[in-house]
Amino acid sequence: MVALPVAFVRSRRNLTHVSEKNHSETSPAVPHREQVPERRIPARVTWDHYFQALKARDRWWRHETRNRPSQFSVLRPGHSWVGLIANLHDLVRKEWSDFSESDQRHLLGLAQEGEEHWMLLGHMRDRARGVVFDERSTRERIENCVKRVIDAADWEFPRVAMESYVEMRLVDNVGPGVATRLLAVARPDRIVSLNDGCAAGLAEFARLAPTTLTQKPENYEKLLRFIYAQPWFRASEPVCGSEREREAWSMRVALLDCFVYRG
Repeated sequence: MVALPVAFVRSRRNLTHVSEKNHSETSPAVPHREQVPERRIPARVTWDHYFQALKARDRWWRHETRNRPSQFSVLRPGHSWVGLIANLHDLVRKEWSDFSESDQRHLLGLAQEGEEHWMLLGHMRDRARGVVFDERSTRERIENCVKRVIDAADWEFPRVAMESYVEMRLVDNVGPGVATRLLAVARPDRIVSLNDGCAAGLAEFARLAPTTLTQKPENYEKLLRFIYAQPWFRASEPVCGSEREREAWSMRVALLDCFVYRG
């Protein structure tokens, strides 16, 4: 079994131990919508620029959801993209046969009232839980695909991601939304979720046709390769940065969703 990259493992050890103190500073005023485009991913920028963009999205989403039953953000603990990814990353590493019904629903983004934050990275239709978990052989097939990318070395991407993605798509009623949500929480440093809601934003970012991004696996591979060529992706772990910054770096690809999510 290939071990996860050392830097990724080191960052993950701290995911559930991020100090509230690091997140309690006074935030700058929420910028106007014109200043923070809702569905525009910063391209060809440094890690520092990308992290600043994530912090701007954090402020924007906290403001945007301030009156909802389930307010959420990007970088803070709890109801956020970072919180969701950290929780589900830990969950998918366990034995799926031991999952409770609540575990299954959370993994697939099947939120109940007041749980809107579980829908980040895309939410599935109610039937998705049965598709993934009702048949043991199907569940194990999908679980093996997910565990394969967890164990993969960095140099094996995007090949190993595409192998798992294509195999999962061969399962009846498993579309790109289910497949990429599961793969993204398994390796948030290498994989982004893809669904109808975010396809247009991701396609614009990578200069691909949105109508074919969800339909043609080869275009999803082009998207991943485009992401891997970005300076912010190729940057080394910010070892002198805050815990919040290192945490964001460890899930930098999956966090692309916060720029294109339609909440």
